[in-house]
Amino acid sequence: MTSPDTSPFFYPGGERGVLLVHGYLTSPQEMRPLGAYLADSGLTVLGVRLAGHGTHIDAMDTVTWRDWVRSVEEGLARLRQTCTHVSLVGLSMGAALALYVAAQTPVERLILYAPPMAASRT
Repeated sequence: MTSPDTSPFFYPGGERGVLLVHGYLTSPQEMRPLGAYLADSGLTVLGVRLAGHGTHIDAMDTVTWRDWVRSVEEGLARLRQTCTHVSLVGLSMGAALALYVAAQTPVERLILYAPPMAASRT
């Protein structure tokens, strides 16, 4: 059995860029189909790999949520080198990270898929 490609991916395109952030304990692989679709539409797409993810489970022992935030921030910085418009898309925990980073670093668009939420206790 072949293991999936868990490496980050980059699809060059136009001046509009999209950063894709995967969920907890997964890898950029889960965002690759969306990335390919967006790239086919002419967008520049970067799928980051969050620190400690997509390698070996023991790697998670060496990172914190701050390392994951840094992964997103570094991805945005890379996209901003070539793109004048940058959007941020996150899935699950990646959505929470995207929201956190967007609150500190403005992005043109913020798209959250299945963000973690707490139930209201009213």
